[in-house]
Amino acid sequence: MKELFLRNWTFMRIFRIALGLVVAAQGWHSNEWIFIVLGLIFAVISFLNLGCSAYGGSCNYRR
Repeated sequence: MKELFLRNWTFMRIFRIALGLVVAAQGWHSNEWIFIVLGLIFAVISFLNLGCSAYGGSCNYRR
């Protein structure tokens, strides 16, 4: 489990975390709860490296 958090830290992963936190902070500043929730969801997804092609980036299938 620890390896999932400590490997594959790329510029885009850090950028997505930062962007999610900026959206959440802007939502906090403007008292818009939907932006706070969405920003935190995107930041957590990026921190955990979940989503499409998070583990290796390839879909192996047979034709």
